[in-house]
Amino acid sequence: MRDVLVVLLVVAMLVVGPTVLTRLVVVLEAARSTTDPELRRSLLRAPLHLRFYRVRLRLPWYPTDPYELGVPVEVLPFGDGRPGERLRLPCRPVRRQEVLGPDGSRTDVEVQVAPDLWFAVVCLGRVGWVHGDNVLTAAPVRVVPRPGPVTWEQPVREVMTPIGPAWRRTAVLPTGSRITDIHLDHDGWAYVIGVRHAPLRLDAEQFRDTVLASWTWIEP
Repeated sequence: MRDVLVVLLVVAMLVVGPTVLTRLVVVLEAARSTTDPELRRSLLRAPLHLRFYRVRLRLPWYPTDPYELGVPVEVLPFGDGRPGERLRLPCRPVRRQEVLGPDGSRTDVEVQVAPDLWFAVVCLGRVGWVHGDNVLTAAPVRVVPRPGPVTWEQPVREVMTPIGPAWRRTAVLPTGSRITDIHLDHDGWAYVIGVRHAPLRLDAEQFRDTVLASWTWIEP
């Protein structure tokens, strides 16, 4: 069976050429891995050259090795006194928020390193801030789960991370995906650092701690 597949691959390369064949493989893999049904349909129905360019324009290119942290990222301190941070990632972030949200939070980093693995850092604001009826409490208190559309996989527990002690929890979304986040405070500023991952992605927290090992604070 293996010999037959090799022969078919050689014939395909002779008929359509290695470049076209490579593009076809890329497109089919992209259509298989994307969670966007509209994009999947457009990839499978469009002419090959259009499919390939849609892949290039709309799908992220994931790093070959998520543990190869070759991209330095610097988040500068904000004018309200919150610190910044330097860290390294395997690819460029897909989102960085330059202004504060209505509640005073800021998304410092959001990156997708694989189809089933996201990593994000959010500074929630200063501990004690009041927004509406909500008070931003310290990490051991705010990490306690609240009733909502998610279930919780296990009790909250304190963990030691490369940037200090934190409190960990894992939410199970209706889709089956997990969000494992850790809450910590630094000089009175509240942070949540999370990984969203598939249930069988067993190295999500290992990846998070690998990134955190490259982390240094930038004091305001």
